[in-house]
Amino acid sequence: MRKLLMMGVVAATATLGAVGAEASSGWVKQGVSLNARSGPSTGYPVVHTFSSCTELTLGQWQNGWVQVSYNYQNYWVAGQYVANHACQAYNPPHNPGYQKPHNPGYQQPSGGTTYKKY
Repeated sequence: MRKLLMMGVVAATATLGAVGAEASSGWVKQGVSLNARSGPSTGYPVVHTFSSCTELTLGQWQNGWVQVSYNYQNYWVAGQYVANHACQAYNPPHNPGYQKPHNPGYQQPSGGTTYKKY
């Protein structure tokens, strides 16, 4: 009986350790304002909104929803809007042949920022 009890304690400890190890970072996808809810469905009220590219600590998943932790609070968000990598800054491709088009119909006056059409 004592051996069986010890095995149960060891198994429970291993399980708890594995759950803690599952927590990882996720980021709100770029261009998304993400509603956070008190439970894992749209039937629960929105209790917070995350800005694009906000880093979150991910917990358990349930039917496409993921429990997240942010500033010591727990929320549920739709998993499809969470990325497993940080947002990347947009760097437009370099095009050495590009020249800004010249528009002779508009001329900036020397004393201000008003444009006149001639």
